[in-house]
Amino acid sequence: MLSFLLFIPAAATFLALWYEDPHVHVADAGGWIGGFLALHLRTGLNRLGAYVALSPLLLVSFMGVTRFSLRWAGEGVAHGLTALFTRCWAALQSLVRFLSSLFRRHRSDA
Repeated sequence: MLSFLLFIPAAATFLALWYEDPHVHVADAGGWIGGFLALHLRTGLNRLGAYVALSPLLLVSFMGVTRFSLRWAGEGVAHGLTALFTRCWAALQSLVRFLSSLFRRHRSDA
């Protein structure tokens, strides 16, 4: 519940920072709360600093809301890359064996 309560204003602030345009008067992204928080973050930290300060809070609250773990995602990517590199290495070794046998045949024919 705490993650959800942190995620909503963090997402609204992120939207207000992302879609700030002084020429758009139809609707403000992020609403009043997002605009208020974005204004104060931008004033105190500038726009890039606001993104740097807001990104970890947004990421951690998103992970808490969705029960998504970066560790599990990283392990999945690492296992996939390991399997890919293993297959590529085996294919490269078989290619080297094939080429060496081809050159041996060529030398024996000559």
